[in-house]
Amino acid sequence: MKYLHLDGNLNLNSDVFLHILKQTGKNCLETIILQKKLRNDELNILNTIIRNQKSLISIKLCQQMPNISFTETFKAIEIMKASKLQCLDFTNCNLNSETANLIPKIIEKHRQITSLYLHYNKIESTIGKKIFDTIKTFCENLKIIAFDDCEIDSKVGNIIGEAIGQQKELEQLLLNGNKIGSNVSQQIFKMIKQNCFKLSAINFDNCEITCNVGNIGDAFENLTSLTTLTMQNNNLGSKVGGNIFKNIQKKCVNLIHLCFDNCKFDQEMGDVLGNTIAKQKNLNALALSNNQLGSKVGRNIFKNIQNKCFNLIHLCFDNCKFDQEIGDVVGFAIANQKKLNTLVLSNNQLGSKVGKHIFENIKNNCFNLCTLAFDNCNLTEYVGNEVGDAIGKQKNISLLTMQMNNLGSSVGKCIFENISQNCRNLTRISFGNCGFNSNITNIIGEAIGKQKSLQYLYLQNNNLGTECCRNIFQNIYQNCSNLKHINLGNCGFDFEIGNIIGDAIGKQKGVESLVFDNNNLGTEIGRYIFEQILNNNCTSLINITMCNCEISDVIRPIVAEVMERQKYLKFCALQKVPVEQCKEFFNYVEF
Repeated sequence: MKYLHLDGNLNLNSDVFLHILKQTGKNCLETIILQKKLRNDELNILNTIIRNQKSLISIKLCQQMPNISFTETFKAIEIMKASKLQCLDFTNCNLNSETANLIPKIIEKHRQITSLYLHYNKIESTIGKKIFDTIKTFCENLKIIAFDDCEIDSKVGNIIGEAIGQQKELEQLLLNGNKIGSNVSQQIFKMIKQNCFKLSAINFDNCEITCNVGNIGDAFENLTSLTTLTMQNNNLGSKVGGNIFKNIQKKCVNLIHLCFDNCKFDQEMGDVLGNTIAKQKNLNALALSNNQLGSKVGRNIFKNIQNKCFNLIHLCFDNCKFDQEIGDVVGFAIANQKKLNTLVLSNNQLGSKVGKHIFENIKNNCFNLCTLAFDNCNLTEYVGNEVGDAIGKQKNISLLTMQMNNLGSSVGKCIFENISQNCRNLTRISFGNCGFNSNITNIIGEAIGKQKSLQYLYLQNNNLGTECCRNIFQNIYQNCSNLKHINLGNCGFDFEIGNIIGDAIGKQKGVESLVFDNNNLGTEIGRYIFEQILNNNCTSLINITMCNCEISDVIRPIVAEVMERQKYLKFCALQKVPVEQCKEFFNYVEF
C-alpha cells in the first residue's frame, strides 16, 4: 500500500480505524492524508507507523481536535528516515508552543521539503522567527509557504524576508492575517523582487501594511506567472496602490484573482487601475470594495471590463463612492459576464436609471448569480419590474439583499412573485427599509415559504401590517426551520397576528436574533413567544429586541426563565432601555 487517505467525512467505527492503522505496512507509504478527527490512542499507532516510513513523500493531518497533542508525531517525523519528504501539512491542528518548537528541527532534518502548510496555528513570532531562520539556513526548494493566521507580527523581523529570498522556486506565499506591518513587508517584497520570479499566488490580507511600505510595486514587475494577488484590509493608499498596478500592467497578464478591498484607494488612483484590469483576460474575481474610487475611476474600470474581460465570476464594489455619473457602462460590462456568480454594488448612490440598466442586462445575459447585493443604492420605484424579472432568472440565487432602497410595494410585489415562481435556494432575504406596505399582499409570505434553507430574514421598517405578517409567519411555521436571524421590527403588526408568530419561532431551534420592536404585540402574544422559545429549547439566542411592543411586566417570570437558558445572550431590550450584560438579570427583567 502506497496511500493512506481517510477523509473527515468517513464515519469509521474507532475499532475499524484502529485495525486499518495496525494493518498498514511498514516502509511502503508515500502519502498519509488524515482529515478524520483523531483520538489519542489512534494517534499513538499513527506515530509508530510514521517512524517506520522510508518512502514517505507527503503527510497531511488537517483540522484536528484541540485536545490532541502532536508533540510525539513531530518527534516521529523528525527521526523518520524518509529522504524524499516533500509536503508537511498541519493546517488548523491547534499546535501548542511545545509542538511548534519542534518544527525547526523537522525542517533541518527534511531540508528537501517543497511545501509547508501551517495555516491557523498559534505559531507566534518567537517560534516563527526560529522557523524562518531554519528555512533560510537549510531550505532552497520551497514552492509553497502557507502561514495564514499564525499570530506572527512585526517582531518576527527581517528573517522572514531573508528566508523567502532563498526560495527561487517559490510559487505560493500565503501570509494572510499576520500583523507583520510595513517594515517586515517591505523586506519581503524586496527579496521577492531580487530572487522569486515564479510566484503565482501572493496573499497578504490583514497584515497591517500601510503607505509606509513604500514602492513595493517593483516586486511585481517580473512575476509573469502571477494568478492570485490579494492584499485586502491594508491601508496602502493610492500612491502605493498606483505603484503596484503600474508595475502589474507591464508584464503580469495572467491574473485570475485580484482583491484589494479596503486599501484606502481613492480617485487619485486614476486610470492605472482600469488599464491594469484590461490586461487580465482570464480575470474571474475582482474585489475593490471600501475604496473611495469615485465615478470617474469606476467608469474607466467598467469600460475596460466591458471591452477586455469576459470571464468574471465575482465582482465586488461595495462602498466605492459611485453615483449616477458612472453611467450605463456598468450595465454593459455586466452584460458580458455570462459566468457571473457574485455581484456586490451596495452603498453606491447609483440611482434608478443606472440601476434599471444594470438589471436589464442581468435579465438578458446573466443567469448564474448566487449573490446579489444592492443595499443603499438610491433605487426607487422608477427602477420598475426589471429588478424582479432579473431576479427571477437566477435559479441558484442564495443571497439577495436590497435594503434601504425606496422600491415601494409595486416593485416589491414583482420581486417576490419572481422569487415565488423561480427561486428555491435563498438563505438570506434582506429588504429592510424598502417602502413596502400591505399592498405587497401575501406574495411575500408565499415566496418566503418556498425557501427551505432560509437562515436570515430582514424586513424591518416596512409597514406590512398584521395580515401580511401573519401570512409570513404561517409560511415560516409550515416550511422554514433553519432561521437564525428574524427582523420584522417596525412592520405595523399587532396582537391580532395571533399565536402563529410564537409557533413559527418555536420551529427555529438555532435562532440567534429576534427583532420585533415597535409592533403592538401585547402581553399575551409576548408571553406566548417566550413560552415557545422555552418549550422548544431554543438556547442559541444572542439578541432579543422587543422594545415598544406593549408587553407588561406580568411575563417577567417566563422571560427570566428563557434568559437563564441563553448561554450566548449579549443583548436584550424589552422596553426603551436595553438590558445588556444579561447574566446579571437572570432573576429579574427590567421593563
